[in-house]
Amino acid sequence: GNGCDTASACTASSDSSKDGTDGTLHCSTQYGTIGGTTGDCTCTCKDGYGGSGCETAGACSASSNSTKDGSDGTFYCINGGTISGTAGSCECTCKSGYIGSSCETASSPSQKAKETKEKAEKSRDTMLDGVTDAKLKKKAKLLADAAISGKKVRKMSAKLTASDADTACSDYYAKAGLSSSLGACIATAASRRRSLAATTYDVSVFFSEAEVDDSTLTAAENSLKAEGVTGVETSDPIDPITELGTIDGVDSSTLETFKTEAAAAAATMPPSPPPPPISPPPPGPPVPNLIQDDDDGAVSVKGASRLALICALATIALVL
Repeated sequence: GNGCDTASACTASSDSSKDGTDGTLHCSTQYGTIGGTTGDCTCTCKDGYGGSGCETAGACSASSNSTKDGSDGTFYCINGGTISGTAGSCECTCKSGYIGSSCETASSPSQKAKETKEKAEKSRDTMLDGVTDAKLKKKAKLLADAAISGKKVRKMSAKLTASDADTACSDYYAKAGLSSSLGACIATAASRRRSLAATTYDVSVFFSEAEVDDSTLTAAENSLKAEGVTGVETSDPIDPITELGTIDGVDSSTLETFKTEAAAAAATMPPSPPPPPISPPPPGPPVPNLIQDDDDGAVSVKGASRLALICALATIALVL
């Protein structure tokens, strides 16, 4: 204006050094509104934002207003959901029994079981990340999956002579008549034969009761013994969580978290169907009656009398 005595309106700048003395103030054009005049500039932040220039997103808060999408730091989150994140990136984590981005829908039993299992499996995968040995990782996964399904595991032990641990395990499965996909085999060298390039291995194979039943294990035992394998025995049911604690690389705190989530998943599992009934064996041939009673004797006498009469009549006919 005349005499340069009129301050001009302020403008926004992304330069954090601008303090408004020259009419330019550090103020986000996306999350702030510039106001005032040179020397007296203001930057008014939108809901959910603050800090210098309104560039800092604030923590989210929950709302029962279904129109709240988190852009202003307020997010529709109900039914006991836990809110997290910052303005523009809010998230509502549901408690058990509810689903949806805002936990607005009650989940069905099957959906709840699925979600609980998926949560336990995610925890399982985190726990397995610490196990570097491939064979131990397979064992750990078998144990973890058994825990999630609420089942125990069984361990079958045997002694086999082989050129290496892998061969010892493959020989075990072949002689037991089982697929290697059903178990987790760990072979440990026990002694080496002097005359042969072979080693005796203590073989331990773990099976989940969810995959292999008692009758299958018994048949495998008998097959191994028939093949001349020694030291064959099957353990009583083993708690998979306890066995997981013996594996190198399984972190104890991670295991505790998994234990809680696996128990929750197992509780939602439908009961296992009963085993199919065993068919009765087919009837054998009738047992012959080796002891005759009075009636049997009477029949025999009558038959002999008739035979004698026929012979006598035949003789008379010849003479005549």
